[in-house]
Amino acid sequence: MNTDNTDGTDGNDRNNGKCLQFSRKLSIFAIKRAKVLRLDKKRNEFLCFVLDFSYLCNRNVCEVTEIEFPYMVDTIKKYEDQRIKEALLYILSKTGVVDYYHLMKILYLAERQHLAKWGEKITTDDYYALPHGPVPTRIYDALKDVKEGHGGFLADVLTVEKDLPNVAPLREPDLDYLSKSEVEALDNAITKNIVKSFAELEQMTHDEYYHKALENGRKMSIEDIARSGGASEEMIEFIHEQMAVDEALMS
Repeated sequence: MNTDNTDGTDGNDRNNGKCLQFSRKLSIFAIKRAKVLRLDKKRNEFLCFVLDFSYLCNRNVCEVTEIEFPYMVDTIKKYEDQRIKEALLYILSKTGVVDYYHLMKILYLAERQHLAKWGEKITTDDYYALPHGPVPTRIYDALKDVKEGHGGFLADVLTVEKDLPNVAPLREPDLDYLSKSEVEALDNAITKNIVKSFAELEQMTHDEYYHKALENGRKMSIEDIARSGGASEEMIEFIHEQMAVDEALMS
């Protein structure tokens, strides 16, 4: 009898359990990568990363180290940050210099449309119900950092005037990071809303789901953003499934 075993299982059982748990994470990671690669990315770093993952899939899962998995998750996060940059640059490529209120509202309305139709947002930013409507908080903070000269993750792709909150791009967008459906949603939001006034945009985004968030901690749930865009209950269920995959991967 192994006196060191206090939980009633032997070492092999514990190792097998750990391998099963890690195998589940790798399976979830494969699902996530399938979502990311649905756009047939051509960039070399993504191709190399897929080859890395193919190599991992051909190994015994127990041989995959706990160091390699965080690296894969970190690569996804960097990829998603780049997609935020390219979405903003795409809007600016169509609007020219624009105030950041219109920039953020156009992005929100595009994300709402894409979420309701396809079950996925364009970016990973969280939206909060602030006094003038839903705001992507990480983007908002990054724009303020650029305006104040504090750098931040958007400082290499755009500028913000200090006296007027106008945003200008520093380069053209890289469309390899955006799908056709995402570009379509962005184009639609730009065409319909670039000429709207501050008051009109505020009014059209202050719907029941905005007020629900305002009264319950301010963060807007992905499901309520989708409902605001007219999503069906079948689509809401699909969104729940996608959220479960994402949460399991990042846990």
